[in-house]
Amino acid sequence: MIKNDTWTLGLNLHLVVPRINVLPQNYPDIGPCSRGAGVSPEMDATGSVAAVESALDRLNKQRGELEELWAARKLKLDLCLRLRLFERDALEVSSRLELWSEELQHTELSRDTLQAEQLLRLHNESVTHMQSTTFQVLQQGQELAQVFETSGLSLMADSQYSAQTRVQVLLEFLHEREMDLEDLAEMKRVKLEQCVQLCQFQNDANQVISWIRNGEAMLMASFAIPICLQDAEQLKKEHEQFQVAIEKTHTSAVQVKHRAEALISANHYDPQSIRDIAEEVTKRWQQLVTCAEERHKLVTASLNFYKTAEQVCSVLDSLEREYKRDEDWCGSSNEKVGGTAPCDKATMVSQLINKHQEQKEAFLKACTLARRTAETFLKYTSRSLQYYSYQGEAGTRNADNRVKNILEKLLSQENKVLEHWTQRKKRLDQCQQFVLFERSAKQAIEWIHDTGELYLSTHTTVGQNKEETETLLSEHNEFKGTAKETRERVKLLIQLADSLVEKGHAHASAIKQWVAAVDNRYKDFSSRMDKYR
Repeated sequence: MIKNDTWTLGLNLHLVVPRINVLPQNYPDIGPCSRGAGVSPEMDATGSVAAVESALDRLNKQRGELEELWAARKLKLDLCLRLRLFERDALEVSSRLELWSEELQHTELSRDTLQAEQLLRLHNESVTHMQSTTFQVLQQGQELAQVFETSGLSLMADSQYSAQTRVQVLLEFLHEREMDLEDLAEMKRVKLEQCVQLCQFQNDANQVISWIRNGEAMLMASFAIPICLQDAEQLKKEHEQFQVAIEKTHTSAVQVKHRAEALISANHYDPQSIRDIAEEVTKRWQQLVTCAEERHKLVTASLNFYKTAEQVCSVLDSLEREYKRDEDWCGSSNEKVGGTAPCDKATMVSQLINKHQEQKEAFLKACTLARRTAETFLKYTSRSLQYYSYQGEAGTRNADNRVKNILEKLLSQENKVLEHWTQRKKRLDQCQQFVLFERSAKQAIEWIHDTGELYLSTHTTVGQNKEETETLLSEHNEFKGTAKETRERVKLLIQLADSLVEKGHAHASAIKQWVAAVDNRYKDFSSRMDKYR
């Protein structure tokens, strides 16, 4: 209706104004015409120029007033039209905002990364469009309010509110609705971004799990039970290379864990899914680590067993060759009866016996260690077979048979070495017996030579008087007691020598020589002793 009023007013004005404008244009022709007709300026109103000019002035004045009225009327009608258009646009935007509000409250989520990113992009585009549309209407209202303020016109929008109040109310309403929707849009944007983050987190976790599967496949493909030291060393190199290869996977698994903690700390809308994903990665990684640790234990156990077995067998071979050698540690074959042996010969033989005993304890411990390393190796072999669900029975039997053969060889060598050790121990004991016997024989001969014969050679006369004789008799009795002790020792030596010779002592010949020497020296000394007495 406002548009029709404005159009009618404009049409009437355009019809009247040209007619008024024609009169001044024709006015110059009036004067000549009137003068040619004999009309003077003083003619009456019916035909005077003044009357015509007066009429023209009134028409010009009325035209000006009409134009002013028309302009004022047109301004009001234009403002009314703009007000109604603004109300219409505001109502339309308000309806759209209501629909957008409902859309923003229903968030569609996807676990597909591309779709989630597309939903986020569409949301941002929708928000941008909403803000642009709302901004245009708000700007339109603000411009209309500014026009009302500068024009000074007072129009009524309806029976209750003026046009300016109506515009202000609509602006405030739209602004509040826009703020509410921006809050909802921000909440939805955050949720959609978290959805994208969840998808990316899932993809990263899947990638780590894929690497873990590759690691498990590498372990399975390279799994083998070493049957010799070279195999164990080769498996050790492969395992070290594997550990280097999965180091990146370990770093990525740790990053997944930290990423999960960060997402949960940022109040993600689905923390449980994040925990489940992170726990799955941790679980799979721990399984891989457990399998790797089991193979590491298998590698270590195999190296320990084969190295220990090799070293122990080498030591046993060396000891067997050493114990087979026939050595005369006491030097009885070169010892001359009556000669002086080194004073530390007994100590040396005693040290050899102690060393021999220590060697026995050492190689027995080494054999026990080899058996324990074998048990450990077989234990980790069995455990690894369970972890890897290995079906290669032939390889298992080969390893078991190899270990069994090594242990049997080790036991055989151990028994041989023990046998040779026992024989060597017997020879050392006999050497010690001989050295002690030799020392006792030398002590007896030395006493006869240094003490007994010296006494007899220095006591060749009797006393010149009774006192000297009694003194000599007292010394003789004391000497006789010492000689008696020596005689008993000589008897014991002879008995010991007979016993050792009967048992087949290794140094029987030397013992007989020493016994004969002691017996002869003592018999000679005893004969002289009887004469002196």
